[in-house]
Amino acid sequence: MKLASFLRASMAATGLLVLAACGGGGGDDDGSSTPPPGSSTYQIGGSVSGLSGSGLVLANGSSTVDVASGATSFNFADRLAGGASYAVTVQAQPAGQTCMVSNGSGTVGSADVTSIAVSCRAYVAYVTKLGPDALDQFSLDANGGFAALAPASVSTGLDPRDIVITPDGRFAYTANAESSSISQFGVGTSGALSALSTAAVDTDQGPTDLAISPDGKALYSVNFTSNNVRQYSIGADGQLTAMSPSRANTGNGPSSIAITPDGKFAYVANFLSGSITVFDVGSNGQLTARANTVSLGAGSGPRELVVSPDGKALYVTLNNQNAVAQFSIGSDGALAAIGSSGTIAAGTQPYGITITRDGKFVYVANFAGNSVTQYSVGTNGQLSLLSPASVATAGATPHGLAVSPDGKWLYVTSLGAPGALVTQYSIGANGTLAVVDDIALSSAVASPWSIVVH
Repeated sequence: MKLASFLRASMAATGLLVLAACGGGGGDDDGSSTPPPGSSTYQIGGSVSGLSGSGLVLANGSSTVDVASGATSFNFADRLAGGASYAVTVQAQPAGQTCMVSNGSGTVGSADVTSIAVSCRAYVAYVTKLGPDALDQFSLDANGGFAALAPASVSTGLDPRDIVITPDGRFAYTANAESSSISQFGVGTSGALSALSTAAVDTDQGPTDLAISPDGKALYSVNFTSNNVRQYSIGADGQLTAMSPSRANTGNGPSSIAITPDGKFAYVANFLSGSITVFDVGSNGQLTARANTVSLGAGSGPRELVVSPDGKALYVTLNNQNAVAQFSIGSDGALAAIGSSGTIAAGTQPYGITITRDGKFVYVANFAGNSVTQYSVGTNGQLSLLSPASVATAGATPHGLAVSPDGKWLYVTSLGAPGALVTQYSIGANGTLAVVDDIALSSAVASPWSIVVH
């Protein structure tokens, strides 16, 4: 009897303990009971402004959230524990807009994260001008037309050649050939540029082209006169800091640089050497040149190059051969000529080159031909001329090209008569171009050189 009584009492006590652990026993449970120490989780979110397009996707590591058109806030479904780090980025941009993230990274404290700010705007275009040593800045409307931002023009260093924007859209830089400097700008919520606290940093002689690593952490300046590439780290505030070592040697007269989308390899076109220097890119962004360059032929005059969005092909304009060289890119970064000759015809003195974001079409500005050659891209990366093979430009000596992020419009700068112009073309479903408008710049005496649309 004593044993049976003891067992019954023990079972009753155990049952009470189980009920207590499960929140039973008749007590109220609203689901807000405090978790054990160390297991609290918090929501990651923030505000959204200016979003009118559909398709915005934000990411925090492997966690994503779709943000609907017109939304003013967002929250990730996956919660994080206190002490965890977060880094919110734009995984997919909305139709017709570019969105930027501010206060996107940090460490979770003891409360929900609500300070992340996502601001969205229409596409913007920046055009460097050699005459007044400045750049013009525009907002794009729904039809791809230009509307001047305020201010309409922003000063740069002397002889601004190239302009690039960080992948997150927060900073922009120009290569100033005559002053051997790089101007640094912050990008406002409207897209308007303003000089950073340090307006410019020095580089070597004759900077003609810039490139930014896909992760937005490094910038490279190609210096035509110094025969090298200067390499910089990009700080969280956009300021450039020279790496150590700060230089990587190239061939003679380097004129352009391109980086593969995975950030592993870089290629520099050497205009005077008639070659391509191949670089391996280290984990810290530093370039290491390979021993052997890729010869394009003496006097070929490689001017600009571009890598396909899938990272499998490289295209180079040969200014002195009126052709485009085309290469496949191996998994090790090695280049192999595509096709029996490795080249395809272009217009007279081909200069600038660009490719659509879907990798289907390539366009080349023919500097002395006053035209744009248009190509389709085959499954193996080989180019084929479209019909017609080229379209005329309104202005003489075309140079810079840019495709809008949505792939609807191509813009081409022309330095010569009838004035400082950017010609806008629509891009058809088959890649063919049709003139839409000729856009005048803020100064008729300007010489527009490069253009970027973001």
